[in-house]
Amino acid sequence: MAKYANWCNLNNTPLENCRAGLDILRQHCQAVGRDYTEIVKTFSSDCIAVAPTRAAAEQIQQASFFKTYAPIVGDPGEVAARLQQYVDLGISHFILRFADFPKTEGAELFMKAVMPRFG
Repeated sequence: MAKYANWCNLNNTPLENCRAGLDILRQHCQAVGRDYTEIVKTFSSDCIAVAPTRAAAEQIQQASFFKTYAPIVGDPGEVAARLQQYVDLGISHFILRFADFPKTEGAELFMKAVMPRFG
């Protein structure tokens, strides 16, 4: 990846594993003379459960087929705070699956109450 890739996707990976993986990528980039910042970092989450309250979000998560895929669960503030941790690692693109699919309430709440926090 350090030698050839332009993008790096971390898929359903807990924060500490992402940090460790990106540290390894940084080391490999140094070893091959590649600028680590040239590689776009992305994160894919197969279980985003967002609702007006944490309790409601947990119910959505528990009902989801994807409930064990490193879930991000909570009210809009909690979900934004979790995603901010990934942003702080240098991740700039997110691929998200909402746990309440095929309903759209989770995605709509995310667009209205989480996305604006990221400017």
